[in-house]
Amino acid sequence: MWSNGDLTGRKSGLLSAMFALMLAVFSLLPALLGFANLLWTIIGPLLALIMIGLALKFSRDGERTSARRLFFFTLLYLPAALVVLLVAWRA
Repeated sequence: MWSNGDLTGRKSGLLSAMFALMLAVFSLLPALLGFANLLWTIIGPLLALIMIGLALKFSRDGERTSARRLFFFTLLYLPAALVVLLVAWRA
């Protein structure tokens, strides 16, 4: 992330929220292209919305605990998303 000189964490949090918002939009693509069913259409953007919420909380308070929650959720996001996509895949 581009957070040079950001001591408060506000810029990092807002950038994280912006990228999570783009993730929410792009998570609809598998369903729109016919690769995933309703399960992914609901859970995929929901996971991204959780990430947006965590990023906005970090941008508001700038605390280390908020940053850690966001970081650990990003570590859990990809395996969770891949499992849901695997279950929701339409061949």
